[in-house]
Amino acid sequence: MAINYLICDWNGTLIGFSSEKPLFEAIGKAIYKSAIPFNVPKLIRMQRGKSQMDELGKQWGREKDIGLIQEIFSIFNNSFIEGTPVTKILGYIDKYAVSDFVQGKLQKGLLNIVKEFSLQGKGTAIFSAACKYPIEKVVQNAGYDRYFDFIEADEIHAENGRTIGFGLNIYGRKPELLDEIIKQRSINPDELAYIADSEDEGGCFERIKYPIVSLIASDKVKNMFSREYNAFVPENIEDLDNYLKKA
Repeated sequence: MAINYLICDWNGTLIGFSSEKPLFEAIGKAIYKSAIPFNVPKLIRMQRGKSQMDELGKQWGREKDIGLIQEIFSIFNNSFIEGTPVTKILGYIDKYAVSDFVQGKLQKGLLNIVKEFSLQGKGTAIFSAACKYPIEKVVQNAGYDRYFDFIEADEIHAENGRTIGFGLNIYGRKPELLDEIIKQRSINPDELAYIADSEDEGGCFERIKYPIVSLIASDKVKNMFSREYNAFVPENIEDLDNYLKKA
């Protein structure tokens, strides 16, 4: 049966970042600069928060430690962005999304495969525990937004025009949420290819017929997914393109 739907993860798959750290750093630096020199209490709070995040970041390799990720998000939200006007946060993200640094990390080969899929009338999507708005802006600035049927990712929470924080409602729940996506959008899992890179994607791979490991995943992840889930491990973008066409 042919592959008629292609879903891609974001960090580590469509873009060469392993986490939201570059996004957090860009926003944090912008907010810090805006507080200089007068808002001393906020500057101290941000400095303390950065030190705490740096210490936790040393443990980042524990990919399945949801508590660690939650703590990092909580510190960032509370120390940096809580109470900031949403328009400012979105403005910082807009500058981040168009930067050469971020655009240069996009995996254009895979994005072109997505484009080809879409132009053939097949389904395409992004499914990620990252934040939705930055994903939308990055792919929009690169000219690929029209080739995705939908983007399922986390939201920025706000109230009365002020930011509460970045949500973390997808991380650790992707297999169950993938079930919901498949059901709600009437996607046939026997026609679905899913490309991802991190160790916690195994539950998603179990639910579909065509699990594929990201080209930029670590060798550890490639070996594990190949062994445990019989996932396809492409050698290069041409190998991936051929697999998707012939599977």
